[in-house]
Amino acid sequence: SGGRLRGRSWGMTGPRWQSRPNGSWVLQPKTALGEKEITQAARGTSQLAVGSRFLGWAGTGPGCWRGSEGGVVEIEVNGEQESLEIDPELGPKLHNVDGSTGWLSTVSEGKKWRQRDSVEQKLLAYEAARINYRCRKQRPEFERQVQERALQQKRAAAERELQGLRSILAEALQKGDSRGIIEARCRVELAREPVPWTAIDPDTVLKNHTRRAPGMIYGLDFPWTEDLLEEFGPAWLTTAFHTAGTLARNNRVLTLTVDTSIKIDAGNNAGKFLFEVTYERQTADLDTKLFAKIPYKFTQETKSDRISSSVLKQPMDLHEINTYRLVEAAFPMKTPKFYYGDINNETSNFILITARIPYAEVGRAKVGEGKLEPFQVEGPYDKCKDSIQLRGPAKDYYMLLMLTSAKIAGLDKAGRMCSEDTLKSSLRPAPDATNPSIWGMNPSQASGEAPAMLQNRLNQAIKFVTETARVVFPEYVTTKAFQDKFMNTMMTWSAYSAELQYWLHNDMDYVALGHNNLNADNAYFWRDDAGKLECGIIDWGG
Repeated sequence: SGGRLRGRSWGMTGPRWQSRPNGSWVLQPKTALGEKEITQAARGTSQLAVGSRFLGWAGTGPGCWRGSEGGVVEIEVNGEQESLEIDPELGPKLHNVDGSTGWLSTVSEGKKWRQRDSVEQKLLAYEAARINYRCRKQRPEFERQVQERALQQKRAAAERELQGLRSILAEALQKGDSRGIIEARCRVELAREPVPWTAIDPDTVLKNHTRRAPGMIYGLDFPWTEDLLEEFGPAWLTTAFHTAGTLARNNRVLTLTVDTSIKIDAGNNAGKFLFEVTYERQTADLDTKLFAKIPYKFTQETKSDRISSSVLKQPMDLHEINTYRLVEAAFPMKTPKFYYGDINNETSNFILITARIPYAEVGRAKVGEGKLEPFQVEGPYDKCKDSIQLRGPAKDYYMLLMLTSAKIAGLDKAGRMCSEDTLKSSLRPAPDATNPSIWGMNPSQASGEAPAMLQNRLNQAIKFVTETARVVFPEYVTTKAFQDKFMNTMMTWSAYSAELQYWLHNDMDYVALGHNNLNADNAYFWRDDAGKLECGIIDWGG
């Protein structure tokens, strides 16, 4: 009736209104009106009915009170309509703030509903309607608090689990067990909250690429050039390796030397360099020769490559870091050991540090010649030079790559690479094939590149193969028949590119996790004592 509400909980029987000397009313939990209050209200000596009004019965509109028959009655409470269920035996039904239901204790424990006259029934109905009204109003906040408590409990449990996994990792680091370290480290990373990426544009890269900023995974400022790594020095490497769980806390990096004698210019998605370190305590699991992948510098010569990798292919660099960070332990083949990796979403700068692959032919004038001992790593092999570099039939190398890819796919389909949640939040999941609308298919025009722009690029390609580099292409590329077929094929493919992708993903039995560009230059090879070809895989971006 306008008084101030007190009380913090509602029981199965709902709250109780109690008169105070100042004429206001206080809400008492876990009770209902007593017979004394009902009698006073019926005699008109209380304000119990103020603020409530009988509107009628649901489905029939205004009419006489017939509470003993039961049904749904409409009652106005504070200017709002409240629907109240009435049981012919138990009386008004209460809907508590926690979603449970009950009955007025005045009825269930005292004088029965049918034994009451219409005045008493109305007063009890008004009370029940007000209880339900207030519970309904408080339910959103109650549910928010319940969800918040559940979230807090979930976070606390996750933190306890994470601390336990970190203890296991710390033990593995002390033992120097390389495989145990990788497995424990990946379990720690998989237990952490995923890191979301926000799309950026070229202007963002141009504006921020020189700015120092913390990584979105580990929260440390990090170097993204050779010079910056030397400036940050051994102390930063120590902190970074500790944070990533790749170096024991009672160990540290003592020296850091960037290798300037070998320049790596292979690939077109990132800069690369080599460096060496020494540790205070050298253990079997620690590599001293390391490899770093960094973004291209934003110079005139490499600006387009930087935009391509940081914007057009985003978040390729985060995906590669996540691949090493999260699923290194699950791979069925070798991949360079992860030591540290992080990226900043606003600058697009990143660094990925792994063990260096011990290529046997680095620095040689010609790769692929001379004898190698068992387990010596061939190469490194360049893009598109299989015919002049590979130390055996190309079929052998690509068959091995396909078999390795099939193993990854099989482990993925068996649920042993990572969870669906990890795939969706941290890697590159396949779009939902059951929802055609998200694939960008367009029945009225091309779903790929703008036709005029593509046609211009294809004309440049035809000019290149028929004029600029004619000497390295077959004679038939100069014929009109070939050029027309080439143009028509590529234009048709682009026009239906979204439709083709949708069709390729339409049967998820044929879709699995894998490397996005598994050519010979993205793998490394060696032969065992029996001459059997083996491989590891690198460059997980995309």
